[in-house]
Amino acid sequence: MGLGELDHARRITVELVDAWVETRSAHVDPWVLDAWCAAQRTDDEPRLEAAIASVPRNPWSAAVMSLIRRDFASAATQLEEMGAVSPAALARLWAAEWLVERRRRSEASRYLEPSLAFWRSVGASAYMHRASSLLAAAS
Repeated sequence: MGLGELDHARRITVELVDAWVETRSAHVDPWVLDAWCAAQRTDDEPRLEAAIASVPRNPWSAAVMSLIRRDFASAATQLEEMGAVSPAALARLWAAEWLVERRRRSEASRYLEPSLAFWRSVGASAYMHRASSLLAAAS
């Protein structure tokens, strides 16, 4: 999806969510964050939201529901509280991307700075570059 393959991402997201609903699995873990990222870019959030609503709530699904509501601060906090620091940094990066796309640049900066600090601390150069580019766009 980072390469602009939205049609492929849409098909995979629909298949994943449909299979998850069909199996009635209550298993939710970090994969649901990636499903949200794809769903929000392909206009499939309602499908994901309905699927999450059909299973018992857990911290991962709660964080995704916060992302769906665009309560990015809550999503990042929930992820950090469960010790998922890398997913929290990724959620902040996604939040900043969403905000920059909507020209809400000053809001994006507050998510970018902690995200960039995390990516620097672990030497994740691709994410550092992505966050740095967004920070420049947000300035």
